[in-house]
Amino acid sequence: MSAPLSEDWIRLLRKAFWGWNIWSSPRFYGLDLLPDEKPLIFVGNHTMMGAYDVPFMVLAVWDRSGKLLRGLADPVHFRIPGWSWAMNRWGALPSTRENYARLIREGEYILNFPGGGREVSKSKGERYQLHWERRLGFAKLAVEFGCTIVPFSMVGADDAWDIVMDAEQILDSPVGPWLRSKKIRRDQILPWVAGVGGTIVPRPGRLYFNIGTPISTAHLKGKHEDLELVIGVRDRAQKEVEEGIEFLKAERAKDPGRTLWGRIKTGQVFE
Repeated sequence: MSAPLSEDWIRLLRKAFWGWNIWSSPRFYGLDLLPDEKPLIFVGNHTMMGAYDVPFMVLAVWDRSGKLLRGLADPVHFRIPGWSWAMNRWGALPSTRENYARLIREGEYILNFPGGGREVSKSKGERYQLHWERRLGFAKLAVEFGCTIVPFSMVGADDAWDIVMDAEQILDSPVGPWLRSKKIRRDQILPWVAGVGGTIVPRPGRLYFNIGTPISTAHLKGKHEDLELVIGVRDRAQKEVEEGIEFLKAERAKDPGRTLWGRIKTGQVFE
């Protein structure tokens, strides 16, 4: 099992993120709602390109609790040279039931995106849309072990780029047959995006994060074979995430510092 980041690594990452922090000026809501218990299962919306905002969520939870969010990711991440090393350093693991259950038993804070790669690989017009479909894994395991679920929402990253070509368009392009021949799934194809000046550099808009109301399943422990009950837990978590997204959009709309220029004018660059 990959080892969690040490405090020295956390300090190093914080220094490395100094410029990134100014560029995105993250703002958090609801951190006071984090329960003290262990384990916890954090579930939220995956934004476009995936890795742009997640590190700030990890660092915020670390600052609040001293616990590292341990991500569960598609096994394909661990077959990419360099990227697999980074995933391991962050304490991430391939998303399997065995790894999930082991992290629960060890009292870890687990980071889970039920929408997976499909929410990263967004189509045009899908900003902040959830794609949880019929996925029940996190809810079933939470109920099996009686874990508390912490729903969270993130806004900002989906607006950092415009989609030039989404996965469907890429599959319909001349490279589509080659991608299919390699058995590359639709949710493994990142969209072709444009940010600052048409480059891949993200626009310097503020990133917003919200922790929703924790969902206790202690009273349901062991009832994971009750499909209706598990679906109810999943739907409640999804509703919290969706309401959190709308809350953050409303907060952003009235925030004069939502853009870098706005932060400069109001002196919020180093807040």
